[in-house]
Amino acid sequence: MKTATLLLTALLGLTALEVAHAEIPVPREVSNDRLVGIERAIETGTAVSLLPTGPDSTITVNMCAKCRAERLQVNGATRYFAGRTPLTFAEFKSLIDPGHPASMTVFADLKNPVVLRIVLDVAPPARSKNR
Repeated sequence: MKTATLLLTALLGLTALEVAHAEIPVPREVSNDRLVGIERAIETGTAVSLLPTGPDSTITVNMCAKCRAERLQVNGATRYFAGRTPLTFAEFKSLIDPGHPASMTVFADLKNPVVLRIVLDVAPPARSKNR
């Protein structure tokens, strides 16, 4: 009886795993055992980049002070972060201190010169609990 119960439990567990797995859609970018890149990461810093002046403007990024600059478009779809904390554009701008340069990673579309997100390597702003 114990063997039958264990076998039934194992079978139900495997069935549950298969059902859960079947419900997870596979993105087209990773189907057929192929991984297709959709973005690129540019590691840079606030001291060697010209930052966007508004939510629909440009950012000029350099990987170093002597590297060739690259100009990219930011728009309403561009997302901003302090580490993993999402920011508004105003919060992003308020965290940039010219006296204390910070590292940042700019993620851009592979096919177009458009910024998808910018991640600052700084502490996120303190927020009220009402937010």
